[in-house]
Amino acid sequence: MGSEESWKKFIGDAIADNKIVCRTCRMYNQEVQIVPGDENKKCRCGRLIRCHSLAGSSKPLYTSSNSPETTNSQQEFKHVHSTTVPVTVYETSKTTESTGCKYIRIDHQTRVKPIYKLLVNDCGGKKPAVILSIYGGAKYFTMTEKLEKEIIRGIIDAAAMSNAWILTTGINNGVSKLVGEGIAHYRLLKANPNKIVCIGLTKWGTINGRTRFDLKNANKKDYELNLFFRRIYDDGDDTDETIERNHTHCILFDDGKIGDYLNDGQRDALVKEACEDEDHECCGVTIIVEGGKNTIEVLQNDIKQNRPIVFIEDSGRLADVFASLINQTADAKNDQQFIPSDEVVRNALAEFFPSLEKGEISEITKRIKEILDKSNRHLLNVFCMDRDTSVAEIIFKAIFTMKNKQNEININSEQNVDEENQDQQYEEDEDILLNLASQWNYFNGALSILKKQQHTTSNNDEIKEKYMICYKKLFRDSLIKDHPVFVEYFHAAGFDPFKLLGIKRVEQERHTMLIQLYKDTYKEISESNRSYIKELFGQSGVTGITTLDKKLNEFIGSFIGAIYSEKYNTRTKRIGTDLANHLCPCCSNLIKRCTEKENRIYPKDNIHTQSQDRQNDTEDSGENKDTKDLLEKNKLLRDLFLWSVFMDMPEIAKILLIHQQSRICAALIASAIFKRYSKLSLTVDLKEKFKIQADDFGKYATDFINDCYKYNERSACELLLRQIPLFGNITCMQIAISSENIQLVGTACFDQTLTQVWYNKLSMTNNQTLTRPSQLLSITTFGLLAPWMIPYRENENVRTRRSFSY
Repeated sequence: MGSEESWKKFIGDAIADNKIVCRTCRMYNQEVQIVPGDENKKCRCGRLIRCHSLAGSSKPLYTSSNSPETTNSQQEFKHVHSTTVPVTVYETSKTTESTGCKYIRIDHQTRVKPIYKLLVNDCGGKKPAVILSIYGGAKYFTMTEKLEKEIIRGIIDAAAMSNAWILTTGINNGVSKLVGEGIAHYRLLKANPNKIVCIGLTKWGTINGRTRFDLKNANKKDYELNLFFRRIYDDGDDTDETIERNHTHCILFDDGKIGDYLNDGQRDALVKEACEDEDHECCGVTIIVEGGKNTIEVLQNDIKQNRPIVFIEDSGRLADVFASLINQTADAKNDQQFIPSDEVVRNALAEFFPSLEKGEISEITKRIKEILDKSNRHLLNVFCMDRDTSVAEIIFKAIFTMKNKQNEININSEQNVDEENQDQQYEEDEDILLNLASQWNYFNGALSILKKQQHTTSNNDEIKEKYMICYKKLFRDSLIKDHPVFVEYFHAAGFDPFKLLGIKRVEQERHTMLIQLYKDTYKEISESNRSYIKELFGQSGVTGITTLDKKLNEFIGSFIGAIYSEKYNTRTKRIGTDLANHLCPCCSNLIKRCTEKENRIYPKDNIHTQSQDRQNDTEDSGENKDTKDLLEKNKLLRDLFLWSVFMDMPEIAKILLIHQQSRICAALIASAIFKRYSKLSLTVDLKEKFKIQADDFGKYATDFINDCYKYNERSACELLLRQIPLFGNITCMQIAISSENIQLVGTACFDQTLTQVWYNKLSMTNNQTLTRPSQLLSITTFGLLAPWMIPYRENENVRTRRSFSY
């Protein structure tokens, strides 16, 4: 979202190019002397004579001395009674509760293109993917608290996830007020105040006199007395309506008149401009919450432009009329609809609009039946809280149904059109729907498209490669935006993760991709989660692949080897990293001075496994290609798993855990990291959240080892003791002990393993007082005399030697 200065600059540029102007009543001029006694006479525009803002050289139609005799009577205000004036009212309205609503007062006849361009520029040039028009209930409508929360939360979540614009009437009552309050709550809870764009479209004359005065004089510190005098209205004539200040923008259209409401022309034109943009794809959806008889104009405009509509059932009045009629005239089994009779429509209107006159009922009945025509039924949708999962799901279904019907109509009506062009358009629409489904995390909407495309591409490699472009974006977005169901689908469907990520089976490309994935995810995650990433990786996040090795050493323990950078496996580097992470951070500066040209020396107990792992990565002679590809795939899945844990995406981590070669070790690592997150948390709820996540992964590891122990005790014990090259040659027992994983330590398998490996270790008799002198002497000689002076435990069961020879 742009700043206050940029908003003024964009408006200033539009004014300089003569693209926007304002309008006001020209019946009277404020500089004309008011005849005593005429101060409270009203003009046809609804203002008092003394409250007109026309000034300067503009010539009024009347002065107070030659004004018509019927100034106080209700006379029609015509277009000729107004004139254009320069735009002077534009600013950012701030309150303690909001982040600032940017507003502008312009002529109601201003072309919509410069308005759309102004809004896009202020949004950083980012055009909307969806425009949600939330219209209906005004001043006195009521709704159950449960339904109200469900609707507003669903709409705002959909808007936040899909780069959508929300359009409302922009005043502080009715549904627009609910939307504004919902946005305020979202900003507070999500700590992301600039993500949702909510635009109010209303008339300058709709808001009350006090608000108009405040908006006009927002930048003026000293108000002249005559301005105060001119703005005073009779208390009975003014209203309490003002702009809803939690909106990001408010466009105030002025026709020179005050006291009435804006029709639907400006909203319809703005949505049409966005949807017909040749350089960008955008969908418009209208959501009707309650609504009166004037809301029918909104429906007619949307039907004309082929835009889907969602009626909120049980919200009241017009929405319930249409919801009732749609449910009555739809046959779900046969997928058929029919037009209701006049009597059925009248009965519905009488139920929800008991005060309508007979003449109005006949006219409204005719308009409703036109909207409910069979050719329009694919555009009409009903949300029922007791039946449907969420509003976002119904919105997506509405767009999906509209797109499918539109393609069907195009195919039937354009038989002579090139079939290739039709297929191309259909594929583009599918890509749009997949993108929306990904943004809204609505997998059910994407599943049918993905299945259809998989069936189409099963025997055609060329089409498969064409769809792969879309799949790459979908998979990457699913990772970054934490959409686990999409990630699970791609793995279950057998897609190659290297192709989905657009990299080759080369270590350097994998590392480059991984670093970029960390950076992109860091930008996308919420502010609260970002604080832990800052604590983990520092202010700048993951700057290099070696950062991951250092942090694994810090979070897991000094016994884990470097898995990303071999040069950090040298003895000097390992000692330096251990000192920096576990003893003294200042030691890291000393380690940087050490030479990097030293020979690589590995610990004796790790020589065989690490050299064998390097050989698998580098040597091609005599190596099976399938084995090498499998190893690279396991490394990629390991990297993605660790990424999901570090970025606090436990659901994706659980999915990737199933695809790990060493699941027990991976689950223990995740548990250890989340335990550290819990210790770093400053609030009780976050501490508890991360503790639960740590316990979940600890339980997975425990369940895995218990199942293995039931199947084969010997092999299960070996799983706890063997080194795992994929995770830095650590053992499951090392992680369980260092992270104090009580769940796994308390298993029968762990107890059995510990009992068997205790052979040749210190005997329990060393706790006796008589052994203390020999222990002291052994310590004094730095352990040289220990083998002869301190008793060690002897083998009590010869059979176990055959089972545990490690």
